[in-house]
Amino acid sequence: MTYAPPPYVPPVTTEDPTAVMGRRISAALLDLLLPTAIAIAVGFVLWFGAGTRYPRPLNESGIQQSCGESSVAIGEECATVNNDFVIVSSEDGSRARTVGFLIWLYVPLNVLLVQGVSGATVGKHLVGLRVVRGTAAMPGSGETLFVGCSCWWRWRCVASA
Repeated sequence: MTYAPPPYVPPVTTEDPTAVMGRRISAALLDLLLPTAIAIAVGFVLWFGAGTRYPRPLNESGIQQSCGESSVAIGEECATVNNDFVIVSSEDGSRARTVGFLIWLYVPLNVLLVQGVSGATVGKHLVGLRVVRGTAAMPGSGETLFVGCSCWWRWRCVASA
């Protein structure tokens, strides 16, 4: 009598589904670096867009002047770009920095509110992670705020010891 081989059984993987440290680090970097890059880019566009370009004059030695050598009025900001000065009023410079900072405020809101409502920050969504309670329910914004603040406080206490 012949026996048929047993049906194919795939090998059992013993991989831990919670071992996702690389993806967590990637998500944290995305959550921090994407808004930072956007804030810097928008701030620079607003700053240089509000500026007036002037050709760089030559000093007594025949070398082009830098911003420090030029006669920039008080209350103006100066940057050297190629062979030109870009001069911006302090109000326009402050406006560009404020807009950049407001864009960067998305970082704490992303961690505290978006994660509480949707279960993941934007970076965690991009790498396929989600934050859940032990019951597989999403944490609320209050719980996310409490956990975030307590983790920050513990880190602060450990860092100061």
